Amino acid sequence: MKLIVLDEVDSTNTYLKQLCQEGVPYGTAVYSDNQKTGYGRRGKFWHSEKGCNISLSMALEPFEGDSLISLAVAAGVVTSLKMYLPPKANIGIKWPNDILLNGKKICGISCEKIHTDKGYVIIGIGINVNNTSFPAELTQKATSIFLETGESIDLSYIENAVRSHVRVMCHFLAGGATSQILKVVRDFCVNLGQEVSIIGEAGVIAQGIAKDIAADGGIIISKEDGSDAVYYSGEISLR
Repeated sequence: MKLIVLDEVDSTNTYLKQLCQEGVPYGTAVYSDNQKTGYGRRGKFWHSEKGCNISLSMALEPFEGDSLISLAVAAGVVTSLKMYLPPKANIGIKWPNDILLNGKKICGISCEKIHTDKGYVIIGIGINVNNTSFPAELTQKATSIFLETGESIDLSYIENAVRSHVRVMCHFLAGGATSQILKVVRDFCVNLGQEVSIIGEAGVIAQGIAKDIAADGGIIISKEDGSDAVYYSGEISLR
């Protein structure tokens, strides 16, 4: 799989999407030591310290079952990061694809379909690895592996592990082995069994207990009226 390494870029996703217009092979990845205008889900800005973090994008072939792609990537990322954390580190997945460490976000994932002659799914992965600080507005929400463990990690180890594990999970997905992905997600999902709110653009759209992850990747909420409903989008927060 081809890896393109850059010293600096506005956004690895944007750079890779431009390459996709030229028909790059599936599996092509772009990594940058400094990402100036990275973005996550819904176009939110992703803060990154130069030379401290993982800014990675991968171009995958669209395949049947890609509604589970965010969870597959999250499963791959959390599996790879677990290898570099102390045994008691509290790492988890906040549905659908944020990775938390000790209750704060260390990784954001975005997935976009783009349509060229070939068609691609672009995965963007941003991981806070060796950050020493964050802007004041993020200190209560975001953290890094270094801030939580006191240890810095060679970024090349993380990058290689993440690409490898994400490819494995996407291989499972492409082959229909979704149970492998869902097991990892259920094992690490911080929302399950908790009272949560599902928040859409207009505000809270549902409240209840996060009961399970559906076979197609939605989250099953047992609502206050006793009924169950499945949701596929929106922000989720603990109540």
